[in-house]
Amino acid sequence: MNARRRTATNANADPAKGNRPERAGEQNYVRVELLDADGEVIEGHARNDCDPIHVDDGNHTVTWKGNSDVFGLAGEVIRVKFYLKGAELYATQFVE
Repeated sequence: MNARRRTATNANADPAKGNRPERAGEQNYVRVELLDADGEVIEGHARNDCDPIHVDDGNHTVTWKGNSDVFGLAGEVIRVKFYLKGAELYATQFVE
């Protein structure tokens, strides 16, 4: 039996950048949206499906409605769109 490989998107972001962290709370965030090669949103990976990132984390796993698995997109041409409010994004990667 072959185990299905799990692939996720990780982001290194600081949603409190430029603000006093104790005041940033949940008003600042990073959200991630995945688009196909034509620029259309991939179902289940829209901006509003993304669970907002509110913590300063160098290796935060991005989730969409609690699901981080993007293995089904392997081999496809995709675009990654980031939405930041009061945040800075330092790096992102797809990991197994």
